[in-house]
Amino acid sequence: MISQGPAGYPRLAQAGRFTGVVIVKVYIDSTGVVRKAKTIKCNRPGMGFEEAAIKSAYQSTFEPAAYKGKPVGIWFEYEVNFK
Repeated sequence: MISQGPAGYPRLAQAGRFTGVVIVKVYIDSTGVVRKAKTIKCNRPGMGFEEAAIKSAYQSTFEPAAYKGKPVGIWFEYEVNFK
C-alpha cells in the first residue's frame, strides 16, 4: 500500500466511544487502483465501521503486483483499525 485513504470515524461509534477492527478485501488492478472492495470481517457490525473502511479502501493507492515483470491485478486483504 502506498497510501491509505482516510478512515473517518463513524458517528455512532464515536458517540459510544467504541473501537473497531475491519478486515477488507480489495481488488487492485494492474495500475494500482482499487476496483472492488468488500468487508470480510468486523468485530462491531452495525456501528458504521464497515462503510468507513470500504470508503477508505477506494481512496487508497497501491503499488501494482507483478508477475514475470508485468503488472497484474490481484485480490488483497488488510486490516483497518479504528481507535
